[in-house]
Amino acid sequence: MNVLEKILEEIKEMRNIMESTVAMDCFGKDCEHDDCTVCVCERAMEIVRSHMDEMNDDWIPCSKRLPNEEEFAKAYVGEDAAEFLVTIEGATVSTTLYFKNGKWFDERLHHYKVVAWKPLPEPYRAADNKPDWKEHILNTFLAGH
Repeated sequence: MNVLEKILEEIKEMRNIMESTVAMDCFGKDCEHDDCTVCVCERAMEIVRSHMDEMNDDWIPCSKRLPNEEEFAKAYVGEDAAEFLVTIEGATVSTTLYFKNGKWFDERLHHYKVVAWKPLPEPYRAADNKPDWKEHILNTFLAGH
């Protein structure tokens, strides 16, 4: 389960509490407000904050590991190299570099110290009238399923 799914699941549980008669205790705290909507908003903010450390957008620190054979094969672009999205040490934006034999380099064969990497995202596809996965999860949550 990804982080957003965890957050939505906890908010769904919170909604279920609010629909029940248990809601009057404001999540086990003395209520300082005229209605519980303020408490609901505060609880939702707590849920999001509790998961913020988990939001690294799938970046893999090079100190933990480098691309394995399967990841290399999926990202293979020829010349015995694979292309990945990377963060170069000291950089403020990510870029793409090639990886081969434990080294990161660009198309001019300049080498770089990479601190984190991840596979390239899927390419953009024109909308086919289907909601993307984020919209689908949100719509499912709002529908109460």
